[in-house]
Amino acid sequence: MLQFFLQEIFQLLDFTQTGNIGDTIGGITAPIIGLIGAILVFLALKAQTQANILVQQQIENQATEKRIENESLQLNKLYENLKSSIDNFSFTTLDTWEFANADNMS
Repeated sequence: MLQFFLQEIFQLLDFTQTGNIGDTIGGITAPIIGLIGAILVFLALKAQTQANILVQQQIENQATEKRIENESLQLNKLYENLKSSIDNFSFTTLDTWEFANADNMS
């Protein structure tokens, strides 16, 4: 059965006028393989471009988060400085006797 099937295929494909069988098969399959290769290269480059865009967005997000973190730390330091200044504030009064006798001393 298999032999009959193969004989029918070889009878349909007549390579006597086309030269060597290897040249014929190569001539038929090379454009198809070349086209498939070009499509795969295109898809690989497209995927690489999308990956580069994603990496760039991640880098920008990290930079934004770092900037926000630095601003928060600076704001916290300013708050601590203000709180320390308020806590360490002291108020002193002058003696009213010194004001009254300041004119007499001169």
